[in-house]
Amino acid sequence: TSSDDFMKRNAKSTNTFWTAIIIIARIRAMIIDLERKVHSLVRELKDLDYIYDSQYQTLTECRPVINDFFSGLFSEWSTKHIIEKNLELLASLQKNVQHILSILLERKHELEHDFLSFSKAE
Repeated sequence: TSSDDFMKRNAKSTNTFWTAIIIIARIRAMIIDLERKVHSLVRELKDLDYIYDSQYQTLTECRPVINDFFSGLFSEWSTKHIIEKNLELLASLQKNVQHILSILLERKHELEHDFLSFSKAE
């Protein structure tokens, strides 16, 4: 039985060894595949670098026009918003002033009535 135990342990370690060899082979294949993909990506990035440089040059030439357009657009939008807000505030102020005037006019009539009543009583 001790020879059987030895054989089982030996078989187990042999299986572990071959499993490790298979895993290492797969890892190597993955590394080779990744290196190939990285090399391909580097070539594509070099192509993009050329495209980027030419596009960047075109964009920098257009920058003043683009800046003027967007700064004008946003400042006009902001100004429009401010004007609309101020118009709303003015309309609210006008309502409040009209309300106060109506209260004052009503109070004036009450005072005139009280004055006339007081004058007639004397």
